[in-house]
Amino acid sequence: MDRPRPNDLGAFWLPFTPNRDFKTNPRMLARAEGMYFYDEDGRALLDACSGLWCSNLGHGRKEIADAISKAAHELDFAPTFQFSHPPAFELASRIAALGA
Repeated sequence: MDRPRPNDLGAFWLPFTPNRDFKTNPRMLARAEGMYFYDEDGRALLDACSGLWCSNLGHGRKEIADAISKAAHELDFAPTFQFSHPPAFELASRIAALGA
């Protein structure tokens, strides 16, 4: 079996992206902090997308990473078919109250 090659652009398909064009001229992000992505040359790029279906609260925020870690250590996934988890209802109630 062949060993994986690092940065093999043929090994990963990017959805909603003209992959042939991307592989000719790849646009790689190296890291993120606050409201910016940084490319491999260190150039700051404003994150105006915030990811699909996400709220852009900034990258690398300690309080968010701590909350994610706490939640994952308690229960990383709760199916919503015939089961649930109390924090899901707590969050739904808080969101519903915003529209009231």
